[in-house]
Amino acid sequence: MSKKIGILTFVNTVNFGAELQCFALYKTISDSGHEPEVLVYESPQVKKNESSRRFSEIRSVKNLGGWILGKLIKEPSQKKFLAFAQKNMSRRLMDDKDFYSQCSGLDAIVVGSDQVWNLNLTGHDWQFFLPGKTDIRKTSYAASFGNTDFTQEECEKMRALLKDFAAVGIREKTGVELCENKLQISAAQVLDPTLLLDASVWTAKAVSVKVPKKYVLAYAVGMEKQVAERAKEIAKEMECPVVLIRSPYSIKPTFGVKNVMAASPEQFLYLFKHASYVVTSSFHGSCFSLIMNKNFTSVLNNGEKNRNSRLTSLLETIGATDALDPSRISNLNYSQINEALKKEREKSLKFLSDALS
Repeated sequence: MSKKIGILTFVNTVNFGAELQCFALYKTISDSGHEPEVLVYESPQVKKNESSRRFSEIRSVKNLGGWILGKLIKEPSQKKFLAFAQKNMSRRLMDDKDFYSQCSGLDAIVVGSDQVWNLNLTGHDWQFFLPGKTDIRKTSYAASFGNTDFTQEECEKMRALLKDFAAVGIREKTGVELCENKLQISAAQVLDPTLLLDASVWTAKAVSVKVPKKYVLAYAVGMEKQVAERAKEIAKEMECPVVLIRSPYSIKPTFGVKNVMAASPEQFLYLFKHASYVVTSSFHGSCFSLIMNKNFTSVLNNGEKNRNSRLTSLLETIGATDALDPSRISNLNYSQINEALKKEREKSLKFLSDALS
């Protein structure tokens, strides 16, 4: 029987992974016969992080750079991301009034995917844990804690709130271990939503960008310098240029590469589809490399021990750890990887189906 399902995740960002995982979960739920709606709840801290600096706030050269960034890159990116969301997903606008009073007609709410349970990222926004009593079924799919360093008080609060969930789906192994060992909550590890959709769905959304016929694609979320340098080294061996997707959060161009500024989600997909090789520090950059069956190198963050868990957990599960070796160009066995992904996809889809039943 068809149900009305609310999706609670990060919205109105200019983060490619956040936008595309939301679309992927929306489409997966829709394809299963339900009626999804994205709940446009803007977490105050996340909204602050996404906001452009106003001209009246300029107090230094650094402030001026932030204002220029907003006008030249961030604001155009926001328009493109919003256009993608409005075109591809039904959205329910939420305000700061009582949350559940705005959820009329919903049979269930799915929290996730992405780092919605990362308290540092959300500024301890507990709304993503769905506090309070309601008849609406509470579930999560591929939610991520971002780290496992929580205080006893935080763990106790999370335990109390997650006990109300009918099913808890977590993106990485460390998150499942946190649930089971510290929170005493049963949880299942599931795939990121982007990996639930076939490559043909993504390529159908792609919009072309003028790029060389052969190129190494670089995409960084953090570790920008390391990603660009490794991409240049590999491009030299492959005798082709580097195309770098500039983060909407950065105005400084990288020299010696083709910088793609203010790309839309659709152009992001095109660049991954047509790349000859990918170098990335982004979890979702690795996901889309896998989806498009690209050889790629994942540049790990050596400064934060928990930052890499979602990626290493995924690559170990599907047998793609060759992508973690920075010293050589990877040559991934996609016949085996695709078979492993197929099995994980089936398990994840069953979890989601059962969670919503």
